[in-house]
Amino acid sequence: MEKLLEQAKRVSEQAEVYESKVEEHSVTMENGKLQDIESKYLTIINLRIIKDGKLGFAYGCDFTQRQDLLHNALKFLYGGIEAPYKFPCSQALPEFNTYDPAIETINSRDMSAECDRIFDYLSSRTTAEINIYATTRSEKIRILNSHNTDLFDRSSSYTVDCEVVYPGSAASMWRTFSSKRFEEIPVPLTHELSQLYSLSVPVVQPSSDKMQILFMPNSLDTINWRIMNATNAESIYKKFSPLTNKLEQKIFDQQVTVYDDPNNDLYPRARAFDDEGVACAPLTIVENGILKNFYNNLFFAQKLDMPATGHGYKADQSRKPYPTLSHMHLKPGKKSFKALVAAIKRGIILEYAMGLHCGNIAHGDFSVGIGTGLFVENGIIVGRVKDAMVAGNIYETLNQVIHIEDRFHLGSQMPAILCDGVSVSIK
Repeated sequence: MEKLLEQAKRVSEQAEVYESKVEEHSVTMENGKLQDIESKYLTIINLRIIKDGKLGFAYGCDFTQRQDLLHNALKFLYGGIEAPYKFPCSQALPEFNTYDPAIETINSRDMSAECDRIFDYLSSRTTAEINIYATTRSEKIRILNSHNTDLFDRSSSYTVDCEVVYPGSAASMWRTFSSKRFEEIPVPLTHELSQLYSLSVPVVQPSSDKMQILFMPNSLDTINWRIMNATNAESIYKKFSPLTNKLEQKIFDQQVTVYDDPNNDLYPRARAFDDEGVACAPLTIVENGILKNFYNNLFFAQKLDMPATGHGYKADQSRKPYPTLSHMHLKPGKKSFKALVAAIKRGIILEYAMGLHCGNIAHGDFSVGIGTGLFVENGIIVGRVKDAMVAGNIYETLNQVIHIEDRFHLGSQMPAILCDGVSVSIK
């Protein structure tokens, strides 16, 4: 990395070298039978240079390709992509306990045994098809730049997804557990999965209407994606967002607080810096319904004359950093999940939504298919709905919040949120 940086500095005004090394192992079990074992090893090197206010960019997988990387980055300059920012000088950042060395000793046999244990638990409570996916992942990231930044991060994670499939259907109920280390999935999580599945096997067909919708963490991207789009500095700069010029104004119900916390070391992949080497810190986006902040990367921070917020992340390691709320949370409320269900007079527990891209995302509209939805009457789950859609606008829906759940769900760091007056269409 040092040699590539030195070579890049000779032909540019600023330079940055980014390296990511990922090791991933996964096991797939379908209905108690081992179906697949897979391992991935990936090294990606990014080079960014800035010369005469223009960006040069290239990526590869081997430092023996230094000359090719530099040549391609110089060719990229001809594209004339503006780069009005400076790479940061980030030093003495906090260190987090993001890595468990024992993750490297976990093999496919260990994960298969844990999948077997989960299958035995769930199959003793239901006759449904049960699919389990387990993955261990370790990643190393290093960033060097011409402003004396030299940062290193190492993280580990273990993730298991449990799916219970409804008979004669592709629909399913599922839960995710994620940890920094390999450990047994908590019993309350698998118990909740089997219990909700059992209650929702009968198919019911209520009439279309405006209903109460309990957005579960698995379906909250319906809302989160639109919040992220509207508060992204790119949307503000290009004036796509309806929240432009609305800082310190009320946009949601006072129960709603949205924040990003990359420093929270209780969960996997805490970060002290983003993929541009900018220091990360907690950032409140919405507080008690009031819009507080937008988030950015170096490019859009410069364009909007804002301090960089440390949210420049790569969608994949071969791309340039883009503003991303990678550690987004919705602040929990005061009601248990049981109390939320009891509060539903007529509505749907939306477990899984399909077609999250449907609707005018920039303006907060959504129109999503109900992949898995549990119908509730007078606080009792009576079955599940099929061939149905939910539609609305987040600026209306999040101003009709009834309650927010009092805990984060494991694997998502999100609570469930109960909203009123959401349109439901059923075939």
